[in-house]
Amino acid sequence: MKYVNHLKPAEIKTLTDGFRYSPSSRFRIRCHAILLSNKGYKIDKIADIIDFHRNTISIWIEQWESMGICGLISDASPGRPPIYTEQEQEKVCKWIDEQPQQLRDVQIRLEKETGKSASLETVKRNLKKIKV
Repeated sequence: MKYVNHLKPAEIKTLTDGFRYSPSSRFRIRCHAILLSNKGYKIDKIADIIDFHRNTISIWIEQWESMGICGLISDASPGRPPIYTEQEQEKVCKWIDEQPQQLRDVQIRLEKETGKSASLETVKRNLKKIKV
C-alpha cells in the first residue's frame, strides 16, 4: 500500500492550515487526503472519506512526495468552452446594431440559425464581452 512518508511537524502544520483556511476547496481536500494518509489510512479508505477515486488519491500522494505542498496546488481551470464561435458572436453584434432594443428577437434568431440554445443572460454576457 502507498502511504505518505512520515511527515515533519512543520509539514503537518502547513497541511492542517491549508485544510482549515485555504479558500480553494480543491487544495483543502488534497491537504486532508495527505493528512489522512499520514495517519495510516489506506488509499481506499481515504477515497471513501473524501469521495474521490483511489487513483486520484494515489496521484496526490505522488505529487506530495515529489513536489511537496506545491504539488497539491492546482492550476487555474479554463472553464467551459464558449457556446458560440467568434463568427456567430459577430453576427449577434450586427443584429444588435440593427435592432438594439430587441435582444429577445436576436436570441431567437441566433437559436434558429445555429441550432444552439442559450439563455437571454448568456447572450447578454457574450455581448458585454465582445462589444461593451
